[in-house]
Amino acid sequence: MSFTGLLGVVALGPVDFNSFAFHHWARFLVGGVLMACGLFALWGYLALGVHASQGLGGEIVTTGPYRYSRNPQYVGTIPALLGYAIICNSVLAFVAALLVSGWFLLVPFAEESWCREHLGAAYEEYSKRAPRFLTLRRLRDPLSNRGHG
Repeated sequence: MSFTGLLGVVALGPVDFNSFAFHHWARFLVGGVLMACGLFALWGYLALGVHASQGLGGEIVTTGPYRYSRNPQYVGTIPALLGYAIICNSVLAFVAALLVSGWFLLVPFAEESWCREHLGAAYEEYSKRAPRFLTLRRLRDPLSNRGHG
């Protein structure tokens, strides 16, 4: 579902190019900044590795972007998708990006039970230290031990 949704948004951008309300040049600035957030997703993917990113298991990763969020790949992908749709100025890509973003907001809730089952106490402790998505407090103090859900 995730890969198909991503491809759908990317494909709809050029197909429906310039059909939305953002006809000002600033859409490239706003969309570009949002797309740059995708670097956080890339950092998360590289830190976790291909094997674990595909859900095929592995050791718990709590460093790099995983200090700031338990789901940096989703946190970075959501604004990047929306930014892409804004740059394309596409109604269809924007709606698809919103739907895929909703999927990315729900998936971690399902993945967490798998993580608890396979990673045990280490994941339980980690989930007390790192927020599910991202918080401003966590950005200011990435080494804190305060729990965020």
